[in-house]
Amino acid sequence: MKLFLALLFSGMIAFSCKEAQPHFLEINGDKIISNHALKFELTKPNGFRIAEPVTHYPTFNEHPFKVSLGGFIADSEAVFVHAEEVLDKSGTLDYSSLPRDTLSNIEFGIRSMCAELTEDEIQEEHDILYLQKHGFTLQPGVFLIQFLKNTDDMNMEYILSYATTVSSCSVEADTDFKESVRKRVQTIVELKKLN
Repeated sequence: MKLFLALLFSGMIAFSCKEAQPHFLEINGDKIISNHALKFELTKPNGFRIAEPVTHYPTFNEHPFKVSLGGFIADSEAVFVHAEEVLDKSGTLDYSSLPRDTLSNIEFGIRSMCAELTEDEIQEEHDILYLQKHGFTLQPGVFLIQFLKNTDDMNMEYILSYATTVSSCSVEADTDFKESVRKRVQTIVELKKLN
């Protein structure tokens, strides 16, 4: 389950983590701006609260990363962003095999998944705990859709995630539910490419 949780929220498994600065994400009014190679501006949806960015330096599959995380939170919904860099320049970030979709007319790789998490599992994972601390309800289940983009050298990435609380992960088999989530994301997410 630990591997699944890491895949769910950050794309790879994290083995070590220490808080650090400066961030790849910054707040400017009601916007979160990424300031690394993939520059985007995400506007806060109506009714959401700002979750201030944090940065940490985990190790994923034996590669050191710098990861900034920030977002906008409501009680049963969250829109959040990972801006990441592979510090050893090993080029491990490749989303070319994912299905493609657009968000705000920008093409991304896309994936979705669901998890029913115990309190112990929530307490063990940095990004999940971050969402909970900012008021997002992760139980009984959470459904996640992610939009992923990497640089050509595969050393930096931008991941925009939308999460919503669900009663159970039986929703994964419901195509109408998945389409309603996709429409919700398209409706509330305002994303602008800056470069």
